[in-house]
Amino acid sequence: KAPNFVMRLFTVKPGGYSPKHEHFWEHEIFIVKGNADVFDGEKYVRVSEGDYVFVPPNALHQLKNASENEDLQFICVIPTNADEE
Repeated sequence: KAPNFVMRLFTVKPGGYSPKHEHFWEHEIFIVKGNADVFDGEKYVRVSEGDYVFVPPNALHQLKNASENEDLQFICVIPTNADEE
């Protein structure tokens, strides 16, 4: 196990999305497959395969699958202590 960070792979079906949420840690997101609309606390921004997103601590955010027929896959890199919130 890595001492500082964890990588999590998420798959979001067409029409799916994460809830709008915030947390005390920063994290980075890498889009593996598909297109996403990312809420940055003020507006939605379109990102695509190969793009990355930085989410600062305590920032309201959300990812939505922007495709009607393809899965969205993305990796979140978070601190190992993130589950202690």
